[in-house]
This record gives sequence, C-alpha cells and structure tokens, in this order.
Amino acid sequence: MRITFFTVLFMLLLSCNSTNKAKLTEEVKASIENKFDQQASATETSYEILSLDLTETSTNNYVGILETIENGESFTYELDVVTDGDSFVWKIIE
Repeated sequence: MRITFFTVLFMLLLSCNSTNKAKLTEEVKASIENKFDQQASATETSYEILSLDLTETSTNNYVGILETIENGESFTYELDVVTDGDSFVWKIIE
C-alpha cells in the first residue's frame, strides 16, 4: 500500500512539473511572438516561430532553444528564462 501511495505521489509531482513547463513554454512563446510582431512591423520583416523547447536547469531557471524562419532563412537562438511561478523574464543569449 505504501509503495502504491508513493508511486502515485511521485507521478503526480512529475505531471505537475511538466504541466507547469508546458504552460511556461506557451507563455514565453506568446511573449516572443509579441516582441517579434513589433519588430517585424517596424522593419518589414516576416518571421515564423517553428519551435521553442525549454529545459529546467535549476529551480525557476530554464534554458531554451528557439527555432525561427525570418525572411526565408532559418535561425536558432538560445534563451535564458527566469520565473517566479507568476511571471517570467526571457532573454536571447547572443
């Protein structure tokens, strides 16, 4: 019975973390799209975000890989993301 309880608890904790990561990924992607929209309209650039993948490096800190197509060319960016659970800050590493 104990083993079952701890197994279920462990699985619940893992699923909560992946849900939070998925939600954070979508929120960061939306924020990046907003920023890119502003830049695209100012510079007449076309872009498409192909993917964003975040990996937790420590509590509340993530690194990410962002893949885009800008004016027909493929680009890959590395991101730093810091969150407190309610808000986040992202930065493209150059």
